[in-house]
Amino acid sequence: MGACSSQPKQRHKVLMLGLANAGKTSTIAALSTSTGSTSTIPTVGSSVTELTYKGRCFDLHDVGGQDHLRELWRYHYVGAVGVIFIVDSCDTDSFAAARDALFGALRDPALRVNFVAVLANKRDGDGAATQADIAAALHFDEINDLRGGSVRARIFLTIATQNEGLSDAMFWAADQLKNTAGTAA
Repeated sequence: MGACSSQPKQRHKVLMLGLANAGKTSTIAALSTSTGSTSTIPTVGSSVTELTYKGRCFDLHDVGGQDHLRELWRYHYVGAVGVIFIVDSCDTDSFAAARDALFGALRDPALRVNFVAVLANKRDGDGAATQADIAAALHFDEINDLRGGSVRARIFLTIATQNEGLSDAMFWAADQLKNTAGTAA
């Protein structure tokens, strides 16, 4: 894990999407430091963080999840090879909105991704939904149908502030890129 080296190599654009306060920025901070993060501020607009996992260079685009910013997600779709979608496991009232946001993104023809990793974040919180409940609420089994069976998808249980489950998700994402062309650095 770490920043991409300055040597030319393939870079893979991956979008970090999710509703406001799901933990996107905390996830990026934890991935960047390997120690977890307890203090972040919400992303206004977007930011890009470079990370390397399993020899793959990721450009992680953290795109704000507030209602008024979600309509801007589409400007980040072109060139993305994957989506990491963060869900607050404790905010069960937002699952329908999260599903609508995820499916809205995946229905856009400009977003041509090979994988979707759903991070069920904040697993340590009171009332955290189970993985099965999250899969059902997000209609997870329908993700592949949206893209003609071409998208690999998986749910990971995470606690970003403690850096739990994040490496598993990133290693899986790196494995999904074996046959994916990135962009030259």
